[in-house]
Amino acid sequence: EQLTGTASLDDNNWTPRETTPQHPCHPSGTSATAGIATTLLASFYGEKPVGGFTVSADVNRNSARLAGALVDTNGDGKTDVNGVALEEVSRTYTSFSQAREETRLSRIYAGAHFRFATERGVQLGTKVANYVISNNPLLKSK
Repeated sequence: EQLTGTASLDDNNWTPRETTPQHPCHPSGTSATAGIATTLLASFYGEKPVGGFTVSADVNRNSARLAGALVDTNGDGKTDVNGVALEEVSRTYTSFSQAREETRLSRIYAGAHFRFATERGVQLGTKVANYVISNNPLLKSK
């Protein structure tokens, strides 16, 4: 049934970027890692580091993670990512929560997880990081 005045909630033309895994959904490991990393980094540098920060792609062209993404789309004999030179592929953030949110959403866009699994992953990672911060004597010396 179509919703009145809005677009349908179903989009039969959407497909994920990656093959959806054939296993039950669980808290997203990538989202948990993002929760841990961003919580720990924010505890040291503050939620919004002065000048923000940039994350760049691995420029090792032999990286197994990049093997499927790198192609010669320009016909110039050089591999790139969707027409952009690998050395130029980067993301800039103004806060750690912005990076965490984009990481979390990437797992949904890839088709690997449902929203609830990415939200639970971030919650799990944040709890782990807060436990480490609270119980690590090296971090308490700040």
